[in-house]
Amino acid sequence: MPRPKAIVFPAARILIAISLCAWAAYSIHSYATLPPLPWARRCGNCFLGSVGISIEAGIMGLLLLWLTFAKPAPEECSLVVCAWVLLIVGVVLTAFVVGLPIFLLCALQLGWIAAKSTVRHVTAH
Repeated sequence: MPRPKAIVFPAARILIAISLCAWAAYSIHSYATLPPLPWARRCGNCFLGSVGISIEAGIMGLLLLWLTFAKPAPEECSLVVCAWVLLIVGVVLTAFVVGLPIFLLCALQLGWIAAKSTVRHVTAH
């Protein structure tokens, strides 16, 4: 019988990932239904605040879901933790535009690690 911790953590990750993706979809839908003249359509920072951050959260949810099922190798775990911390810093700094490249590079790094782990698991079986 597996330990309860081994069941709870992946289930919590899956729920968090689904919630982040649902929030991104809701935010994009609510932005699409705005009338043509509100500030969120005219101001760049307002757009990033209303849509950009939720898109980043949706991407984080997809990466979290992928990494939950990919199970990276133990030697990559410290790299994954550093990438997650910098990814969150990128989301926080999105309004200052400095965070966009940080977010993009960290998301690509996490995607690369997840892809490597997926290929490793597929070729091992």
